[in-house]
Amino acid sequence: MEMRENGESYGIVETWKPCCPNTIYGDLKCHPSTVPCPNRNNHLFFDEHPTQIVNQIYARHCFVEETICKISSLKLFHHA
Repeated sequence: MEMRENGESYGIVETWKPCCPNTIYGDLKCHPSTVPCPNRNNHLFFDEHPTQIVNQIYARHCFVEETICKISSLKLFHHA
């Protein structure tokens, strides 16, 4: 993942540790009792999911580099 190796070029400081620490039970989702980090925009991941800033970066790249978000075949959505 290019963002993990070059996080600082995107303004992301922490690319390995999630903003919301994992529980001891191995569940990767953030629990209501867990206190997340104070600045989510510094992290690549919130829990097991990308942070909002990462999703915004991906969305911007979709408009510039269509191949990132291009659907190869719309027929995939027509099969039921």
